[in-house]
Amino acid sequence: MKRFYKQVAVAPLGDGFAVMLDGRLVRTPLKAPLSLPNLALARAVADEWAAQGERIRPATMGQTRLATTAIDRVRPARLEVIANVAGYGGSDLICYHAEGDDRLFEEQVRHWQPFRNWLVRRHGVRLETGSGILHVVQAPEGQARLHALVAAYDDLRLTALSDLVTITGSLAIGLALAERAFDLESGWRAAFVDELHQAEAWGEDAEAKARRDRLRAELGEALRCLDLADAETSASP
Repeated sequence: MKRFYKQVAVAPLGDGFAVMLDGRLVRTPLKAPLSLPNLALARAVADEWAAQGERIRPATMGQTRLATTAIDRVRPARLEVIANVAGYGGSDLICYHAEGDDRLFEEQVRHWQPFRNWLVRRHGVRLETGSGILHVVQAPEGQARLHALVAAYDDLRLTALSDLVTITGSLAIGLALAERAFDLESGWRAAFVDELHQAEAWGEDAEAKARRDRLRAELGEALRCLDLADAETSASP
């Protein structure tokens, strides 16, 4: 849509902060007040609105998207979202190694084993692994632990974690990134090791690369959201 406002501001709203466009409260697509839990997040969302040109481009507003998703979609279906995110632990990407390609297998081990080791060391959960597409059964007690870890995230952080997990296809990678145990580059390469291997072997496909670049940017926005959520709350905008 065309830009319909001139001034962007941040104002207190309840226990949090809101973004105002020409003095009017920004609302979510479902018309709920867009309330941010701290000033850092509110300013980040406000900056996205202020940076828009003659037309509003939602694709450039990562923090706004995450905040509205948390309010409109995650909050009313919180238990379902938790179950979906935690469910990735039962079929985690890093549990399924390639068959018939020794070089890819070695690359998978190099990129995935650090995440499996971290999950054992940090949370006491060991993921069983296999080769090929046959389902690998995971220990129920480990899956219960992973479910509890996901359930501990508040709505906004759960929204960011959901992006990390669904983009990478791995609860282990998503949790490790969310807890800052690994950087974005390590998580991204682990998640896309198969595609990167194929690109190196057979040449890069422009469309596939554009998709990976977009997903990498979304991972970055999710991590930034978690950093902003952890920022100190200020009493004045």
